[in-house]
Amino acid sequence: MTAPNFLIVSGVEDPAYPGALLNAAEGMSLVFSRSGTKVWATDHVVDIGDYGVVIGHLFTRSQPSRRVFKLTPDEIFRIHGSSGSSLVRDFWGGYVAVVEATDGQVEIIRDPSGAIPVYWRSDGRRVYLATEMGRAPFSREDGLRVDADLLTAHLFQPRHGGPETCIAGVRVLIPGHAMRLRAGAPSTHVLWSPWDHATEDADPRDYDPERFRSTVLDTISALGSCFHSVLIGASGGLDSSVVGAGLASSSARICGHTMVGEDADSDERAYAERVVTAFGMAWRIDHFSLEDIDIAAPVVSHVPVPFTAHYAQAIAAARDRAMGVRPIDAFFSGNGGDNVFCLMRSATPLVDRLVTWSSPSAIIRTTFDIAHLTGADIGTILRLALSRLSKSGGSVHGSGDATFLDPRGLKRALDALVTNPWLEPPGAVRPGKLSHVRMIARAQGNDGFHSRRTHPPSIAPLLAQPIVELCLCIPSWAWISGGVDRSVARRAFRGTLPNAVLDRRSKGGPSGFMDQIYRHHERYVRASLEAGALRELGILDPAWPSTAPSISDESDPVAPRRLLSLVAAEHWARSWV
Repeated sequence: MTAPNFLIVSGVEDPAYPGALLNAAEGMSLVFSRSGTKVWATDHVVDIGDYGVVIGHLFTRSQPSRRVFKLTPDEIFRIHGSSGSSLVRDFWGGYVAVVEATDGQVEIIRDPSGAIPVYWRSDGRRVYLATEMGRAPFSREDGLRVDADLLTAHLFQPRHGGPETCIAGVRVLIPGHAMRLRAGAPSTHVLWSPWDHATEDADPRDYDPERFRSTVLDTISALGSCFHSVLIGASGGLDSSVVGAGLASSSARICGHTMVGEDADSDERAYAERVVTAFGMAWRIDHFSLEDIDIAAPVVSHVPVPFTAHYAQAIAAARDRAMGVRPIDAFFSGNGGDNVFCLMRSATPLVDRLVTWSSPSAIIRTTFDIAHLTGADIGTILRLALSRLSKSGGSVHGSGDATFLDPRGLKRALDALVTNPWLEPPGAVRPGKLSHVRMIARAQGNDGFHSRRTHPPSIAPLLAQPIVELCLCIPSWAWISGGVDRSVARRAFRGTLPNAVLDRRSKGGPSGFMDQIYRHHERYVRASLEAGALRELGILDPAWPSTAPSISDESDPVAPRRLLSLVAAEHWARSWV
């Protein structure tokens, strides 16, 4: 099963579209044609009567959620009459909708979870929208080229979440937004914003863990039941384990997938085994291998921004091997869980307590929670909180990594960068709520490691609309209650997940494998960057490589991984030159 896919062309009518454009729609059917707009799509299409289509998976707002295969006349009337906005109020899912409005114009709507990518561009005569790059009308042969400033901004902060990509003229339709196609001249507007749900009056003592657990499990189960066979990344961490719990109540056959490295930090089988045993999953174990790494190729080739983590190649190769053993209809992961479950290790929750004039006992309790969570002393926490009180919300770009980037080019890029409107609050808000919304915005944009034309979809159910809306209601101090991170989720899943997972306070990862990749390819990495596309585009610091330490320089253990991210961007950029 491949992922939902589409191609949309709007603008000047042409009785014979260019051959390359028709080839791009190969394997799809024409599912809608109205007002100069044509839509080709694969399966997973729900008709909105004569007024459009929903491409992807659509569910009711009831609990349990029910998958929608056919809309009622009343639902069609509301969707058409609201120009599609009733979709985000009355339903949830992973979809892109094309809706003819009452004035005859066409709206393109991307659901708030961002489950299906929507890239778009205009050539002055037509507007094109598609789910991935590499074919007409989103290919190098269409004249598309790298935008040096936007690539610089991406290398500083990969998850800035704005509408622009690293390819000049190619943009992203932000989740929860709609595009109005008006005579080929597109305009975008917000249908759903996290600020509509980021309430400030919730209290953790009044919050019901049962509601949290039931909402999360129902959402994941509904998504899982769309597929016969699911492969889930099983690391034994909290987020992926919550997803496993939801899938266990779905109708899908589940197989846990654990990647193991040579070092102890990247071997999480002890925790993963508890989860797969608890939920009766099949279990597949693969090892990170240098044989799966092609250092001279883009990590992911079908995207308009470079994916810079080479370990993804090893995961993709392992998934391909798994598909040779058993049918797989979808890849599930806990991606975005840290963001949605508000993983926060700072004094910000105390600032929230202070600005809301909480009781002295509540302020003291939160202060000790932060101390227990971070290991910081009380005096340091109070100083940081008071300092934060005197500052504004900070840069919408957030923190980033300027290592080895040209400082002048970086400043120019950030000054011109168009950011996600989610990052700008509608008024005065708590710092913790602002941080939470920004984390959720930056969780968007990971569209998977595989081409949607050849592989099953990659699904991050913790980013689904019902879960995000629920989590946005919870104040920052509740998430660190008891001095543990993601406390609300841990408390809600006590008795559902193994205690060893819930009580876990550290998490492994593939950092050791990344170091291994660099040691094996160090000479090639440096040679590629010394005379490559990033240097020609003016992205690298002119002082490089004299500023880059060798792998043998243990004073800067992070530098090798930074150089790997740059060489990943290097080969992605070369693919567009």
